[in-house]
Amino acid sequence: MKQIFLISLLCLFSTISVFSQSKDQIILVKKRYFVNDKQLSNNDLKTLLKSDPGSAAMLKKAQTNSTIGVIPMTAGVVIILGAEIYNLSQTASGKTVNVLGPVIIGAGLVIVGVPFVLVGSSQMKKSIQLYNSKHTTGYNDNLKLELGITQNGIGLTCKF
Repeated sequence: MKQIFLISLLCLFSTISVFSQSKDQIILVKKRYFVNDKQLSNNDLKTLLKSDPGSAAMLKKAQTNSTIGVIPMTAGVVIILGAEIYNLSQTASGKTVNVLGPVIIGAGLVIVGVPFVLVGSSQMKKSIQLYNSKHTTGYNDNLKLELGITQNGIGLTCKF
């Protein structure tokens, strides 16, 4: 009778790891993020990533770097467009204007911002990977069944 009880107990503990699975991973499909076949908005994605401390810290770094990159890129585009609009208005009135300087400055600002945006994108991917590593799918093989002697007698411990 004890053997049947022990065998059934071991079978029960081995199935616990199967029930401890979760399926809440973030998946990227064609530049859109999905969880359980449901498309996430940007706010939903940020809320999910902020729910995990590790991915929240990486998300904050990604947002900071992206903001640092977008500011000079936007300024550069505005300078280039402003110079070209000024050039078109002066050309329409018959004057010739050299706008090479502002265009070079604007292009330089755009080039300065690109690495920050790329680093921010990379950190965003790392944030999602950190979140997904905490919400794994598949078989959980971290099951430990330990038998030990305590002050009160023999004890059986199952860790999963």
